[in-house]
Amino acid sequence: MLLDYLTITARIGTFLTDINLYPHTGTHAAGQYLVDLFAPHSELRDGGWNGYHSSAALPGGGILAWGGNAGTVCVSLPAQSLSYFAGLFDIISALSLPGIRATRVDLAFDDRLGRVEWAYLDALVEAFVGDSSISCDEIITRLRRVDEFRTLSGPGRTYYFGAPSSDTRLRIYDKAAEQGLDGHWIRFEYQLRRGPARLIWDALVQDSGAAEICASYWRVARRPSDSSDSNSSRWPAAPWFAELIAGGSGRPSVAATETTLADSMRWISSQVAPSLAAIREALGPAAFSQWLHHLVAVAAEGLPEDRLNRFKI
Repeated sequence: MLLDYLTITARIGTFLTDINLYPHTGTHAAGQYLVDLFAPHSELRDGGWNGYHSSAALPGGGILAWGGNAGTVCVSLPAQSLSYFAGLFDIISALSLPGIRATRVDLAFDDRLGRVEWAYLDALVEAFVGDSSISCDEIITRLRRVDEFRTLSGPGRTYYFGAPSSDTRLRIYDKAAEQGLDGHWIRFEYQLRRGPARLIWDALVQDSGAAEICASYWRVARRPSDSSDSNSSRWPAAPWFAELIAGGSGRPSVAATETTLADSMRWISSQVAPSLAAIREALGPAAFSQWLHHLVAVAAEGLPEDRLNRFKI
């Protein structure tokens, strides 16, 4: 199970006018904590975001936004941004404060073992849309709407189950085709908003039960061979689907992504530069320059080749 997207909000007592000016009088503690946690990693952007008056960019495409929207501050973290923050789940645990809540959580389950094939998923969909020539003993529960999108070139395709405005939506797509890879890789991605997102947030904080909550909204159920029960909500999960979800029990992981040169420079600027300035003040410019040169030279010894190549321009 992979945590693929996270948006969290917190109420804040005063609109922020400058991200570098705090503490703010009257600011709600939860909102202030959220700002203090992410602001050092941010760079101010021109304009707002999703109804917020002001915003700042976070590494990996993330957004910190404030001003408006009922006096809240918002942090939106796509997959690459999630991977940037070390100790993410320690951060999540620390964010279990009153006033902080999740408004969107995406969790992904990957089938790279060939548990299910596209031909069978196509049959499930065809059976739903009413093709009388298709007989299927498995069904996607709570299914009311399905949309299909195919790439303009190549075999990639995506099924969306549920309306775009729904609190819960399931997306099944060809991850291998998206990444330009050979082999079998089908991703089942749950997109949860509002109430369901808050339930998942609680599960992430408690480090338990997120996969089971996902399956309670959308799952593939199999009609028991010895039953005439037509209520699919009482059918057990299809064995292949049960294995897929069971493999995601516990704490989700975060996709690894390579840190860019800009990310590293931003981190040094926000996290290291203040300490370097203090050391320079203590040692004096000449001694500081000599110390820093020696520090970098020692660190460069034995540096892995892949890390040397990563930042080559």
